[in-house]
Amino acid sequence: MGRDVVHRQTKRLRRLRLLVTTLAVIAVSVVGAAGTASATRPPSKPKGTLEICKVASKGQSFAGSVEFKIDGRPGTIKVMVGLCSLPIRLDPGDHTVTEVDRPGFMVEGITTVPRDRLVTADPAARKAVVRVPAGDKDPTMLTFTNKLIPKGYLEICKEKVNEKDKLDGYADFTVKQGSTSQRVSVRVGKCSLPIQLNPGEATITEMANSGAELIGIEVEPEERERSQSVRDRTATVEIIAGSRSTQTIVTFINKKVRPKPTKGYVKICKRAGHGVKDGTPFSFTFAGETIEVRAGECSSKKKVSFGRHTVTETAVPWTQVADIDVDPQQAHVSESLKNGTVTIDVQADDRVVTEVEFTNKATPPGKLKVCKVPGTGVVPGTPFSFTVGGKQVTVPANHCLPLTMPAGKVEITEAPTNGLRVTDITVVGAGGLMGANLDTGKALVNVASGQITEVLYTNSKPYKPGHGCVCHMKWFKKNPKKVKGLMPRGGLMVGGDRLTAVQARAILAEAAAGEDFRFEVEGELITALLNQLRRASTPTGVQTAIDATQLLLSQTGGALDDGDLNATPIEWSDTVTHEGQTFKAFQLVDTLASFNEGQWQGGPRPCDKHGKVKPKSKSKKDKPRSSSRFVRPI
Repeated sequence: MGRDVVHRQTKRLRRLRLLVTTLAVIAVSVVGAAGTASATRPPSKPKGTLEICKVASKGQSFAGSVEFKIDGRPGTIKVMVGLCSLPIRLDPGDHTVTEVDRPGFMVEGITTVPRDRLVTADPAARKAVVRVPAGDKDPTMLTFTNKLIPKGYLEICKEKVNEKDKLDGYADFTVKQGSTSQRVSVRVGKCSLPIQLNPGEATITEMANSGAELIGIEVEPEERERSQSVRDRTATVEIIAGSRSTQTIVTFINKKVRPKPTKGYVKICKRAGHGVKDGTPFSFTFAGETIEVRAGECSSKKKVSFGRHTVTETAVPWTQVADIDVDPQQAHVSESLKNGTVTIDVQADDRVVTEVEFTNKATPPGKLKVCKVPGTGVVPGTPFSFTVGGKQVTVPANHCLPLTMPAGKVEITEAPTNGLRVTDITVVGAGGLMGANLDTGKALVNVASGQITEVLYTNSKPYKPGHGCVCHMKWFKKNPKKVKGLMPRGGLMVGGDRLTAVQARAILAEAAAGEDFRFEVEGELITALLNQLRRASTPTGVQTAIDATQLLLSQTGGALDDGDLNATPIEWSDTVTHEGQTFKAFQLVDTLASFNEGQWQGGPRPCDKHGKVKPKSKSKKDKPRSSSRFVRPI
């Protein structure tokens, strides 16, 4: 068949050569007739001719095309199986022709006509070097004979270790042979369809599955195994040419693996202590939810992610947390009976339940003294009306009224008095100020059980907006005597803690350093409170920021920790909700700083270096001031 093709191509080439010669003669005649000086064109170098033919091996039949590359010539030449290419004009000499690899086929032989034009032939590399002489009358015909590569078969099976094992589902495998790879999915207890591959080695890899563990690999027939690794989940086997009856079978044996748990369980229990009856309702916040538990009962177990969680009991009037117990003990991280919180470390094991037990007892009442401090323009003995925990009382200026109150939160509200306003609310003694609003005269006070809590209200005559001047934080830091002289009796209330002048100056020094945002918050608050004590007017927006900052500090442990400065971090993005409005920490600091620097619209002007009101300039206009630094509640 190959010789017939070559013979036909030779005859076709001769006809084409005759046609080209005829056209060339005609062209020369036409040019000469026109008088063109064609004799001046330099003669071209003689070329040779190469034809590339593609035939199938004897007894085989397949279609399609194959591409060839000729060294030094760009692109490829496509030749259909059973045909030859058109004549290819090349410089005389030796040329390397390479057949582009076609998967599934191999080069069986390479020949030339005439035979002596074949310089070298390497069928395995699909390459030949041929000699092309000059001239059109003696072309070189190069023929590549291809045959199909014999195939073999592979089958992949997936088995579980025994019948009792609960492994099910599918397993994925990759089959790699040479540069080709394919993915196969096999159901547990079954095998794949036969996979056709070229003879030679193939590597099968089971893809990782957290729910299964590979314990063995078997190959049939055994002699076709080349290597295996249970750890790497791979096996390399030999594929032989043949039919499905001679296929290579690889079986991967797995067992079910219990997935590593990522959750744990927590139960919250409430035990009734002295003075608390079983059935009394309590509520807790845990993992973003509110859980109701009655005394003498436990909640159902709650599934949560492993790691640390905090359980917080919502304060109940007349009771206090007396004990917190955690089982297992190693789950206990920290607790605060005062705040009713416990932090636990939940194990990632759904067979273990972390149980948190709160014990509450009735709290003995405390002594609450409501005192009225006469401020500027207030005559001692002037009566003032208060509502204390729903009870109406009257307190003369410069006097205190002792009351017996249940321990815990108590709201106190001073009734408005014509011509006067509340300028300060502080708490001394064992309790603490949890929140205050000078504009409304309201204070939320924590009454200590069995101890004395003293609340001091100070009133003064009203003043016009912008009355007085304000000093910035560094001014107070440089004037410790001024700070000491402004300190209220019993200390300056900051975040529920009473500060001495020494402690206030220490916080101002830390705030001025600018290395800890918490101290910046406390420093601006202390500065604003000292400016109020200097009788500087306080706009409503600034007072709101003062009250919200007091609450933020109270919620983060106050200003002191066992007498030392509290170092609990506060981030600029931390939030606090005050009277239904939510503020971020940096918004509060911006507002207080604007007030303290005399930049708040409608607020006092900045003081001079002596702490006196700066006179207004007559030659220059004052710089405009605005309240834009106070960001609205989020």
